[in-house]
Amino acid sequence: TDSTKYRLTSLREFVPPLPESVQELGRVAWEGQASRIAFDAKDSTDAKFDVYTVAEDGSDPACISCEVSWLKGRNVGNPAWDPTGRWLLVQIENESPVHGEIALPVLVADPSYPGFGVSSSLWVHDTKTGKFHLLYEVDGENGIGTLHPHFSHDGSRVTWTRLVGSDGCMGDMEVVVADF
Repeated sequence: TDSTKYRLTSLREFVPPLPESVQELGRVAWEGQASRIAFDAKDSTDAKFDVYTVAEDGSDPACISCEVSWLKGRNVGNPAWDPTGRWLLVQIENESPVHGEIALPVLVADPSYPGFGVSSSLWVHDTKTGKFHLLYEVDGENGIGTLHPHFSHDGSRVTWTRLVGSDGCMGDMEVVVADF
């Protein structure tokens, strides 16, 4: 029997005002002192994911990747806040694939989608400057993708799953921890 005293006391639909071309919302982040909720969403015009932030009531949507010219046509997703709310980790699809030939499950339309992370490197977005900084670039030799990055509780380290091969259902993976 579950004896926890914690219960959800309310549940409401969360529908931020996004462009009509946004068709799917994905991974969500709202950690530490982040005053905004971050999530990735797929745009139907190019079938690629971008990262949005919204106020906690769903208002004031802003896309942090939509107007960045070098990100056009690339998946950006899997956001995760640092404890201060300044830094936002994201996976960004590499400009060119590094994974070679891999067998894809039937339900996988694009292996670089944020939920799969193939041929995607680890970046951090600075919310004060609006700039993206490369933290770990996969090149085929050191891995074929990154997946589900997170900051440590004090923000001094980062962890993620590194895809190192394409065997198995979702590939061969390792957990990586790095200083930030």
